[in-house]
Amino acid sequence: MAFYQFERSQKINASKEDIWNFFSIAFKFSEKHPNESVLRLAINKFNFVRIEKHNWRFFESLIFRMGLTDTSVLQKIAKLLISYKSLVNKTNLKIFCFEVIRRHAENKHDYELTWALWLLSNFNIQPHKEIFEIVIESRCNCACIIALDL
Repeated sequence: MAFYQFERSQKINASKEDIWNFFSIAFKFSEKHPNESVLRLAINKFNFVRIEKHNWRFFESLIFRMGLTDTSVLQKIAKLLISYKSLVNKTNLKIFCFEVIRRHAENKHDYELTWALWLLSNFNIQPHKEIFEIVIESRCNCACIIALDL
């Protein structure tokens, strides 16, 4: 199913093949048009498409990849994860959040740190000492407040 077709699809449920095709096209378009908001547009489509339980792990891995590729989608990923909270693999979420924190703390990217920590907090995942130290050293106000709350 092409990007445009998926966008216009009246389907409520997406098959694994539909999900893969959609993400493949979204990542390709994103690479070709790096200054456009391709991945943000793509993630929005899943506000209207239900992910079945048997496809969740596959979908989850793709949205985590998307979040590492373009952090502007973190808020939308957080919304999806909360919507499917009972299906979220906490181990994978922890790995994802820790990677976001490690990649963005040095550059003081408060947005990325804040969303990663908010997700950890919302899913009751306790970071280890190294992550707390990274966040505190970043001196990002919102991130430090959430870290202290954790």
